[in-house]
Amino acid sequence: MNLPDFQLPVPANPPDAGTMIAVQFGQDWIPALLTVLEVMRGENFFVSAPSDIQEQIDELNDRLQNTLIITPQLFPIRDIHFHINSLISTGGGMVWTIDAAQAFNGYAVQSPALQFDKTHFYMFLEARTYQFQRFGVIGTGQGIMTVKIGSNSPFTMDCYNATQVKNSRLQQNFTLTQSGVVDVTIEMATKNGASAGYSNSVTYFLIQ
Repeated sequence: MNLPDFQLPVPANPPDAGTMIAVQFGQDWIPALLTVLEVMRGENFFVSAPSDIQEQIDELNDRLQNTLIITPQLFPIRDIHFHINSLISTGGGMVWTIDAAQAFNGYAVQSPALQFDKTHFYMFLEARTYQFQRFGVIGTGQGIMTVKIGSNSPFTMDCYNATQVKNSRLQQNFTLTQSGVVDVTIEMATKNGASAGYSNSVTYFLIQ
């Protein structure tokens, strides 16, 4: 298969080159991009290419199975991030807990789970109103997430519940006023008075 020339430029000071990749293509860029995605499926990336390519964009979105949706302006308006790939700012390493009762057979949590644990990840998004979703486990040992998305004011999500509930979805609306790369930071600074700890057992975060 003859693919068009394309480049994978690496910024001088990338926030995390393994998580965010800029892809630039020439006129026949779509086959190359699809090939790259076969290898890098699930990563966060952004694309620079011509804007009059709705047919190719539709094909790309079909191949991505709606895990990431790209607009004609090439700004994604839906993206998913698996917590196991989160970058750790403060606290212990990320551990994947296998649980067949949970979607994707489990969830990720920092171990040990301590107050002020902090993780973050990057997404490239169009300026618009979104819904931030946490998909994971709520229960007696879960803390309160403080979520900071780009320059927006932080909001909190209480992950405590009197009984453990798997495949639970918490959500919060927010608005981005500027398109581009946003840093999403999750800090476990507080907890419900009834909670036994500061765990944050998450399968994935979704912005759509």
